[in-house]
Amino acid sequence: MSPGWEDLVARVRGASTRLLGRDRLLQLAHARDLVQVTAALEEAWGASTGLSPGATPEQVEVAVRRVGASHLATLARWSLERSTLLTPVFLDEDRRSVRTLLRGAAAMSPEAERITGLIATPALPERALKELAKQNSVSGVAALLSAWEHPLGAGLLDIARDPTPDLLRLDVQLNANYITQAAAAVRRAPRGHLTRRELMDFVRDTADLENALAAMLLAGQATSLSPETLFLPEGRRLDRAAFLAAAQAPDSASAREMIHRAFRGSPLAEAFTGTRSAEDNALMARLRHSLHTARLFPLGAAPVMAFVLRVRAEIRDLCLIIWRIGAGAPPAAPRDLVSVV
Repeated sequence: MSPGWEDLVARVRGASTRLLGRDRLLQLAHARDLVQVTAALEEAWGASTGLSPGATPEQVEVAVRRVGASHLATLARWSLERSTLLTPVFLDEDRRSVRTLLRGAAAMSPEAERITGLIATPALPERALKELAKQNSVSGVAALLSAWEHPLGAGLLDIARDPTPDLLRLDVQLNANYITQAAAAVRRAPRGHLTRRELMDFVRDTADLENALAAMLLAGQATSLSPETLFLPEGRRLDRAAFLAAAQAPDSASAREMIHRAFRGSPLAEAFTGTRSAEDNALMARLRHSLHTARLFPLGAAPVMAFVLRVRAEIRDLCLIIWRIGAGAPPAAPRDLVSVV
């Protein structure tokens, strides 16, 4: 048992009952229109969503993201002195947001598109995400993060100042910042503390998955970057030799097969099978693994991490459903959703 986590786990279990779950998401996917969606969300979450019957897809999505942010803010408040230990979880959400914002700035996409699906955290609240989304350049995003002394901002500005900044280098620097900060936070936990192992496993899984995604991106591509410089430490499934072999494969499909072999026997192996994108597969695999771990270790950090991943997956699925309905596209099928409960 991990002393001092029982109260947080109990509260997280209560908060989990407020999540929609896969069955309700599938019902929402087949809603006639957004009016039906907003009515169902108000029934589930209460009128505090502030949605009107004539809400646009963008307005519904903002309400959905705010609910996700509320879950994380509540978790941070409940965590008290344990919030430092949960750095790997909260900072991972920030990492995903910053990566999306950097790519949006590079593509000069509309501000609203840049924040689609992003979940605010205590360190990057909604107003901060909006300010980052307004930046006209990649260097603008990096400069703001640096000015705010956000832990993920280290080294980004040096890369972003290039007239044509390399997104892969930015991604690797961002991931490296995450690994460094998250691993350091976990190592500050008392030795022998069960939550230390669970949280470090989360960091290692992140390193493995990001290395795998980078290798598949590099495979078959001409680049001036040496694959050796892109490898993230702390992983346990994909070692440096396997990473380099996959990165130098003739194409991404070959790299994917090599990576799948490296992950064979791991709960994350399914991230490299199926027809979904590798990132969606990775989220689904991590969610399933975290739920399994939470059942094995019900009184430590595992149920908390499972809750955060459930929130992430649910917001992702809701945004997909909302924009499909708004665009008049076919409803999302079960295979399109990554939420598993």
